[in-house]
This record gives sequence, structure tokens and C-alpha cells, in this order.
Amino acid sequence: MNIDVDLVARSCLGYRARMATLNLSRIYNAALRSIDLPITQFWLLVAIARNVARTQDAYAAVIGIERTTFLRNLRLLISRGWVEKPEDDETRLYRLTAEGEAVVARALPVWAAAQEKIVASIGGDHLTETYDSLRRLARLAPA
Repeated sequence: MNIDVDLVARSCLGYRARMATLNLSRIYNAALRSIDLPITQFWLLVAIARNVARTQDAYAAVIGIERTTFLRNLRLLISRGWVEKPEDDETRLYRLTAEGEAVVARALPVWAAAQEKIVASIGGDHLTETYDSLRRLARLAPA
């Protein structure tokens, strides 16, 4: 075999990014479990509150999930009474209900506490560099 598998194991950025994503999701999910809100649904509520998209595909892209995952989570949020599709507002595809706004208000300090723990583990000296690296990786397009 001509491939140095040890080199792959030590240096694969895809593997490292995947493990980092899994661990970060676990941290946020553990924190948000107290309000029964997985991080993906939190991101979706935040994206809807910010009114960042005009189509379902665009929402999925903004959050970084597959369209089917977006739709499954959206249906759950609608069934819980946290999101609605407004018929009287052409500028919004979806909006938070009053109950959805209350859930986001409860979730924000929980999310912030988890975020602080993550930031502390990275170290303030490396935070800007970490954000910059993540932004560059997010902009990579498949060949």
C-alpha cells in the first residue's frame, strides 16, 4: 500500500472537523436538554427570528443542514406551537409565535453559558483565529 494511513489519521482535516462538530453539538445539546431543545432546533428558531431566508432551501443552507432535516425540524417546531407560517406577511416565510419567542428567550442564557465554556476551552488568545479558520473552511466549495 502506497498510502501513508498514519498520515491520514493524524492530519485529515475532515475527520478533525467532524469530531469537533460532534463534540460541540453534544455540549450544546446537553445544555439545552433542560428546555427540551436540540441545538439544530435552536439554530432554526434563531434563523426564523432573524428572518434570514425566503425559501426552505435557503433556511436549510443558512443553518447548514439538509433540506429533509430542516423540514423534519420545522414540522416539530410548528407542532409545538413555536413557529407559524404567516398568511398576512409577504416578507416572512415563517415567524415565531409568542410561545416560540419565549422559548428562545429561555434558551439564550443556556446557550450563552455553553458558549462561554467552549470559548474558555479555546482560550481568548485563539478565539479570533478560530473564528477566522472556521469561516474560511465554511467558504470552501467542493471541486
